[in-house]
Amino acid sequence: MALFSGFYQRIVCSLPATGLVQRVSRWQGQRFCFTQCWSCEKAATLGDKFFCGGCGTIQPHCPKQTHFEALGCPQSFSLSTGELDKHYRTLQRRLHPDKFSMRTEQERQYSAVQSSQVNRAYNVLKNPLARGQYMLQLRGVDTEHVDLPPAFLMEVMELNEELESARGPAITQLQADMAGRVRECEAAAAEAFEKDNLLDAQTILAKMKYFVNLEQQARDLMA
Repeated sequence: MALFSGFYQRIVCSLPATGLVQRVSRWQGQRFCFTQCWSCEKAATLGDKFFCGGCGTIQPHCPKQTHFEALGCPQSFSLSTGELDKHYRTLQRRLHPDKFSMRTEQERQYSAVQSSQVNRAYNVLKNPLARGQYMLQLRGVDTEHVDLPPAFLMEVMELNEELESARGPAITQLQADMAGRVRECEAAAAEAFEKDNLLDAQTILAKMKYFVNLEQQARDLMA
């Protein structure tokens, strides 16, 4: 707990009080968790959510910042992976602990936490299934306990049995089939999120999880 003692007292993510600095834009949603810099103690200004706009000192991680906010991306299932990669690389160049090896202990700690959180956000958002599940979780929708039609579960069981007995080209074909089903689920999920139909998105992603697992099993057999 020593890593977090002291600086979380300064963050004010949940405060609606006057003075909390926030900015939201189409591509770079910003959640500012501090009203003043812990180093120079100057008031926070609009701009960088990772560094003080006055002295340039790295700031503590905001625990209520979403993965989308961390990477400066719109909260959308249909993310541009190119933009996502670009934002991630830029942030890692700025936040990597190696850049802070000669700085104070507190700055090194902040860098380690910020860099780790950016990595975590990127790993979730770059994966369509994980991204969709995370979006549902942000809206309070359960992604672990989803009731699926018995006919679908029977189909999955039959696909598993088919994969277990498959050999050679049959495995390759099953892998291609499952990849196609995954793409179909991605397209359907994108449409459901676009329409803000969370229940449909929940069902589609639950099915997609099965197809992703089946495709991975086929890939493992092909290796």
